[in-house]
Amino acid sequence: MPLFVAHRWRNKTLPEMRGYGYQNSQSRTKGETKRQDLKLILFISAFALYIANFHLCNIIAGDDMAEWYKWRGINYTAIFAMLFAAGNIGASGQTRFMLNIAFSIVVSDLIDRLFFDITSYQWKDLLTLILTLLTSFIVWKYKRN
Repeated sequence: MPLFVAHRWRNKTLPEMRGYGYQNSQSRTKGETKRQDLKLILFISAFALYIANFHLCNIIAGDDMAEWYKWRGINYTAIFAMLFAAGNIGASGQTRFMLNIAFSIVVSDLIDRLFFDITSYQWKDLLTLILTLLTSFIVWKYKRN
């Protein structure tokens, strides 16, 4: 730390030091703590799903290779959805905009894998892209934190 900054802290108490950008862990609000806890839970869940992916596919699909690879794709898509959702917590500005787009595309892919056919491009895919861009722009424009 440069001397011209260190001399300001010499005889300061903790509340006075907060004005210089110093933040201790007790200064977080209850909402910030809940958001950080949710972020941690999402990261741990994504990591656990990544570790258990092979075994889950074996339990669900068994020896059917087409079904096994289908569930593998679903698991990886769910992992990416959790990672983008966790990254979006506390993000702002253009980072939040890009993470919203990525999260929306991944969730639409997850819904597509679970309920529809992923091998062909259909009208609902274009509708999903338009809705993704529209909602991401609205959130970016009107909900800034």
